[in-house]
Amino acid sequence: MAMSLDYIGKLVIMLIVIGVSVGMIMEFRGQIEDTTPDPGSNNDDPGLEIVEVEESSSLSKVSDLITLCYQRSLEQGYEDLSCFVARTDSGSFDLESSEIEEQLSEDTAEATEFEASTYDRDSIIIQYDVASEKVVVEK
Repeated sequence: MAMSLDYIGKLVIMLIVIGVSVGMIMEFRGQIEDTTPDPGSNNDDPGLEIVEVEESSSLSKVSDLITLCYQRSLEQGYEDLSCFVARTDSGSFDLESSEIEEQLSEDTAEATEFEASTYDRDSIIIQYDVASEKVVVEK
């Protein structure tokens, strides 16, 4: 008889543990689903866009992307943003930072930091850095 009471006690404890576990999973299921990435989505940063730029309009397009990133940073508030990866359709950009800065409005130009004087690769990364409160343009 003592053996069966011990067995029933363990069984009751196991059922309580299983019930509490299932209850917690059901309660926090929404939070678990929000943090679990979908199998097909590899995009770590939802704000990042890859933009193809034609070589003939690269100067105006890059300055437009910088302006758009600056506007997004004002809307988003105080958080780092990876806005754009601008890629040229052929060759490299061959742009000077001074040329790009001349295309920007005064307030956007003041809030922009160029990490290079010449952009001669096939891609340019445009992002907003909260620490410096500037749009950073890098190779």
